[in-house]
Amino acid sequence: RLAYYFDLVGSSYPEIVSSFEAHGFDNWACFNYFTASWLTPRSEDTTQRRELDISFIGHSSPVQSRLRCLELEKLSRLSRKGVRVYIREGVYLHDQMDVYRRSKIVFQHSGQGPPNLTYRLGEAMAAGAMVLARRPNRLGGLERPLEEGAHVVYYDDFEEAEDLIAYYLSHDAERQAIAEAGRRYAC
Repeated sequence: RLAYYFDLVGSSYPEIVSSFEAHGFDNWACFNYFTASWLTPRSEDTTQRRELDISFIGHSSPVQSRLRCLELEKLSRLSRKGVRVYIREGVYLHDQMDVYRRSKIVFQHSGQGPPNLTYRLGEAMAAGAMVLARRPNRLGGLERPLEEGAHVVYYDDFEEAEDLIAYYLSHDAERQAIAEAGRRYAC
């Protein structure tokens, strides 16, 4: 209802833009804002030890995001194989960035509908962690392409994610190269 009063209103979904244009609003623009976060790590020290193998921060309510919770359950079971897994909710802002700075890999699974890029992806990249994200259903609207395998690693199902976690934990140089390229992209 307030869109009329703004010169420009942004959305990351083209279908929302189309819907508003169909209703006579011409001030909507589609862009992907996953790098729009202002959060950066408190420390820029890239030599800091990353004692967490993989982390996830976000709500884990089965009512709100059942599919995410199913994957988080599988992710937590990796601790049986010696993987240091850290899953928490209620961690925000710089405390969240501190967790990302301590993580080798950040597991990103949007709980909001279909897989998409979220602020957490850009924040994890800015903290220098390699991001393992569910393959998003749309990648448009980025000023520069986000390259799979160069800035971020995507997975299609959890079995593939598990294999990728094992691979990148045993190939530090490759993981660190992707993490650094992702950090440069986000920053």
